[in-house]
Order: sequence, then structure tokens, then C-alpha cells
Amino acid sequence: MDIPKCIHSDPKRQPKTARLGFKAELLVNEINVYASTETPNLKQGLKNFADEFAKLQDNRQADIERLEAKVVEHLKAYGTIVKMKRDDLKVT
Repeated sequence: MDIPKCIHSDPKRQPKTARLGFKAELLVNEINVYASTETPNLKQGLKNFADEFAKLQDNRQADIERLEAKVVEHLKAYGTIVKMKRDDLKVT
């Protein structure tokens, strides 16, 4: 059983971070749409806020991907070790 593949293939098990990232993009788009209807000063402030929020979300997503890479690599190694130990037990 390939744990990472199992996690990412089943929509019920997909990381919440993917959904949160999508929601953040929607929020940034909505802020930009709303900003286009406001006065110039508020418009600029909202656009700056949306840009900073998008940068924050991108940074957060990069942190999550780095963490997932570390965890997935260890799980893959663990799976290989378990298979080798099972084979050793079958031989003995």
C-alpha cells in the first residue's frame, strides 16, 4: 500500500490545505473585485491587502509542501523497511 498515493487519490483524504489554498485564492479575487467598486484610497488599500494576503498564503503553502515532502519520504522509507522485514520473516 502506497500511503502518499492513497492519501492524494481519495478526495475524502485530500489534505485540507489544498481546500484552504483554493479558498484563499477565492478570497483574494473577491477582495479585488470589491476593491474595483470603491474609492481610490480604499481601492488601493484593499488591493495592497489582497496582494499581501496572497503572498502570505503562497509562503504558507510552500511551508506545507516542504513539510509534506519530509514526512512522505520517511513514510516511503518505512514502507520499504516493513516489506524487507516481512520477506525476512517469510524466509526464516
